[in-house]
Amino acid sequence: MEPYQKDWETVCAALLPLPDVAPGTMMRRPALRWRDTVFAFLSKLNGPGMAAKVGDTDLAALSVQDWRPLQPFKSKAPMRGWVVIGPADSPCWTDAARAALKAVGGSDA
Repeated sequence: MEPYQKDWETVCAALLPLPDVAPGTMMRRPALRWRDTVFAFLSKLNGPGMAAKVGDTDLAALSVQDWRPLQPFKSKAPMRGWVVIGPADSPCWTDAARAALKAVGGSDA
C-alpha cells in the first residue's frame, strides 16, 4: 500500500457518493473527476500529497498550511489553480477536495 493511501480512501469515500463524481486517473495516479474533469488526485509530484484544482480557494480558511503549487514539469510554470497539499495536512484533504469540486463546477450536495 502506498503512503497516505488510507487518507486518499477517506477522501474518496466522502466524495464518490456525490452527483457526477467518479474515480479516474491523472498522471497515472488515482484521481477523482466530476463529469470528465479531474479535480483531485493522489500525487507523487513535488513530494507526496493530494493534488487539487482549488482555483482561488483560500487554503488558510481550510486550515491548510502544508501546500505548494503543482509543477509537474521542471521547465514549465506551475499548473494554474492546482496545488499539492502535503501529508501533514491530510486531515484537510476532504475539505480541499470539496473546494476543488466546487471550483470545477460541481456541487457537494
